[in-house]
Amino acid sequence: MSFYHEKVALVTGANRGLGKAIVAALLAAGIKKVYAAARCSSSIKHADTRVVPIDCDITSVEQLERVKTQVGDLNILINNAGRNAFGSILTSELDGIQQDMAVNYLGTLNAIRALYPVIQANEQGHIVNVISICALASMPGLGGYCASKAALFSATQAIRAELKKVNVRVRVQGVIAGPLDTDMNEGLEIEMATPEVAAQAIVAGIQLADDEIYIDPVALESGRIWQRNPKQLEADFALFE
Repeated sequence: MSFYHEKVALVTGANRGLGKAIVAALLAAGIKKVYAAARCSSSIKHADTRVVPIDCDITSVEQLERVKTQVGDLNILINNAGRNAFGSILTSELDGIQQDMAVNYLGTLNAIRALYPVIQANEQGHIVNVISICALASMPGLGGYCASKAALFSATQAIRAELKKVNVRVRVQGVIAGPLDTDMNEGLEIEMATPEVAAQAIVAGIQLADDEIYIDPVALESGRIWQRNPKQLEADFALFE
C-alpha cells in the first residue's frame, strides 16, 4: 500500500506551474484526494475525480475560514502559492515588495494558522512550505522576494519548534527550491529544473519526512555551500543580476 493511499492533501497555487505539477505527482503516488486550491478554482480542470478544485485566496483570512470547513479530512498542507516582484529593494515600487511579503510570508502563515488544527485533529500529518534558496542568501534584483522567503524559512522553524514542544504529531517541512522553469522565471537564462521533476522530489521528500527537502541540483549545491560557509553563498548570490 502506498504511503499516500489514505492521505488527503491541499495544494495552494494549484492551477499552474509547480502547484499543478505537485497535484499530478500526488495522483501518480496514489493519493486518496487532492484539494487543488487557487484564487479562482474554475481555472482548474482535471479529469481525475480525486481532484477537488477549491477557491482559496491565502491573503484572505475570511476565505481560509470557509476553506477550513470544507477540508475536514486534511492530512497534508502544501503551501505552494507565491509571487515574485522583480526589482531593486532600494529603488523599486514598495507595493511589489509589500505584495511579496503579503503572499509568500503572511499568506502562507494565514493558511497554516487556519488549517493546522484540522491536520492535528486527524492525529498526524504534514505542513509543507515551498521556500527557496533565496531564503538562505539574497540576490540583487530579488531583494523583496528573498526577504519574504527568508521570513517564511524562519517561520517554518518556529512552527516546527512550537508544535514539537506541545507534542503535536504534525511534521513541518521546508522545500528549498532553486530556479524552476515556470512562468514566474520566464526569460531567465540559467539552469532550471522542470516543475515535474521538482514536484516528484517534493512528493518523495514528504514521505521521507526530512525537515528540509532540497528538490533540484542548484538547491542541493546551494544548501551544501550554506551549511559549510553562509558568507560564501552570500558572495556567490551577489554576482547574480
